[in-house]
Amino acid sequence: MAPAAPRLRATNPSDQPAISIVIPTRAQQGDDGSTSVVVACVTSIIEKSTFRDFEIVVVHDSGAAPAVLTALKKIAGTSLRLVRFDGPFNFSRKMNLGVVQARGNFILSLNDDVEVISVDWLEQLRETIEPADVAMVGAMLYFANDTIQHAGHAHRGGLPTHVGMGEPRGSSGPEGDYLDVRERVGVTAACALIRRDVFEDVGGFCELLPGNYNDVDLSLKLRSRGYRILWTPRAELYHFESVSRSPEISGYELDFLHNRWGSHLTLVDVSNAVAESRG
Repeated sequence: MAPAAPRLRATNPSDQPAISIVIPTRAQQGDDGSTSVVVACVTSIIEKSTFRDFEIVVVHDSGAAPAVLTALKKIAGTSLRLVRFDGPFNFSRKMNLGVVQARGNFILSLNDDVEVISVDWLEQLRETIEPADVAMVGAMLYFANDTIQHAGHAHRGGLPTHVGMGEPRGSSGPEGDYLDVRERVGVTAACALIRRDVFEDVGGFCELLPGNYNDVDLSLKLRSRGYRILWTPRAELYHFESVSRSPEISGYELDFLHNRWGSHLTLVDVSNAVAESRG
């Protein structure tokens, strides 16, 4: 487990944002010179979000394309913080580094290959995490073809999977499961709002899981401390999954997850009852 990151506080409280959006990225242009996915991601945040009390912390590789960093500065202006990362790909380590540099009390883990759909997505995430026993909230994510990519985590047959994957956008799901805030066993780190103090308390993302299941591991750590994890369909984004890195899953990562959480992965999922009814 990664060590708990030290808390940082802004020297001027008025400069402390409500939410720190942390985006790990290679910050590379396409081989054909096409726009970097992280530029498209940040552009959608700036242009579409009605909630403005945030900073964007981009954790980029040391070999990032200068043109990409320049574009990010132009788009995000003073909302942007660039953090250089040296070393081989490790999503967990990048996220933990970004949190150390972040100033907000809420951390939004965000993949670089997502784009905002609903303009009030940040308000919806922030409202849903309001109850003190809720540590993390995830969003409704769609593939580019408008089918569901993620409506929360489920554990089926001892394997983590995404609820609703492949179903058409607008589907209500079993007993209306995709239409309201629900409690889940976990949510994807591709878009997840997390309480900073709780994130630090459980040691952040496990750096021994560099590419996969780090969000499953984090979710299980949070639930083992008695916190709830919610998912909301009212924050909608596209997720162009794995366009910025290899989608391969290593046997080591799956073995690690089962060695740490095997018994928890075989438990029946939490109730699909509307989470808001629990207060």
